[in-house]
Amino acid sequence: MNRAKLDDLVDAVKHAERGSVAEIVEARSALVEAYPDAEESAEAAYKLGLHHLFHGRDLPIAVRCFEQAVAVKASYWSDAARTSLGLCYYHQGEHAKALLELRRVGYAVDVSAHSVTAMAFLENILETGGQHDEAVRVRKDRMHQLRKLIHTAELEGNGSEQGFYLYQLAISLLDQGDEEKAEQIIDQALDLGKEVLGAELQKNLEALQDDL
Repeated sequence: MNRAKLDDLVDAVKHAERGSVAEIVEARSALVEAYPDAEESAEAAYKLGLHHLFHGRDLPIAVRCFEQAVAVKASYWSDAARTSLGLCYYHQGEHAKALLELRRVGYAVDVSAHSVTAMAFLENILETGGQHDEAVRVRKDRMHQLRKLIHTAELEGNGSEQGFYLYQLAISLLDQGDEEKAEQIIDQALDLGKEVLGAELQKNLEALQDDL
């Protein structure tokens, strides 16, 4: 790998991000084509996939981009791309492939924002498909992951992240009909204060509280 050339292409992407959408797409495409195995290319391919999915409305091209990003191992962006890829497979009617990709992210060794996001989609797909018991199992596993992330955020002093995951946990508890525990979690989150939570999260938590 020519590191200097790779760095030049990465710099070109950063420069293009201050320009037009066409310039961004061109720069990211050049990076992915030249160095498909580089971690920087995983980010570029993932963002190209989002572009083709939401702006171009081209699901097959988006899938190819996400598949390119996923092929880059041990990358933050490849995990994000795998979740998007699973959802694309689902909308293409390839449900088995969709569930496989979402499970690979959701049940990864390390609990992360990616894993709990994938688990949320997985639960929804299973419930929609009439697999209620399996959806319940996934929800319980996801709540276990959320508790780990809440604990980690608390230890790291990251109040906004802690509040966000408490909010997600409260929603899951409400989904399983446990209003008492959900109310406790909402109160715990609100105790962090608006300055920590931010106005939007504060509003969402208060809305949950009002619905109880």
